[in-house]
Amino acid sequence: MKNSIFPIVILLLLFNNIIYSQTQKTIKIDELTVNIPDENWTIKKTQEKKWEVTMFKEKISIIKVVGYSIIKIVKDSIQVNETSTTNKEISDSIFHSEYLKMENDSKEGNYEIMDTALSKKILFDKEYYLFYFKTLLHKKPRFEGENILYLYFPEDFNSRRVFYRFMINEYVAEKSLFISNDLEIINPVLKSIKIELK
Repeated sequence: MKNSIFPIVILLLLFNNIIYSQTQKTIKIDELTVNIPDENWTIKKTQEKKWEVTMFKEKISIIKVVGYSIIKIVKDSIQVNETSTTNKEISDSIFHSEYLKMENDSKEGNYEIMDTALSKKILFDKEYYLFYFKTLLHKKPRFEGENILYLYFPEDFNSRRVFYRFMINEYVAEKSLFISNDLEIINPVLKSIKIELK
């Protein structure tokens, strides 16, 4: 696997003023095209990491920022010698690896991980493996996070060994009024998935 998704690292980088490009309607990673949820998102895509795209949106209450929505999409691949390895086994391995990395990172005291869960779900006629977890960022104010990592193995996965990661990170500051986390904000992205092979 050539990529790893660090949702907490993404958010911490955002606090350090990463600059995002202008919003567009669709984004493309090679053969994969998806829609952006609405016009209020900004996009980060660099040549150095051409296999991934990050979408970012601030949650604003009255005049101040009280939260963040982050969607990260990564094209990934894996080499498996045993053809009997199932998508579930691959997913479990990826989720376990991601959890260990986050757990190790959390020891620095910037955040803590809570309430993890694994599942499988059919959404918009596609099968996804999900890793759900809550996080608490130790900022002032503290940010409560809900996160889901979706893994999507297309029908040709056994031949191409290519799959896609879709991560939604939803954060809102403690005691924010009328603003909450919305994990379904990623649904327009998942619904719009198109893979066009040459």
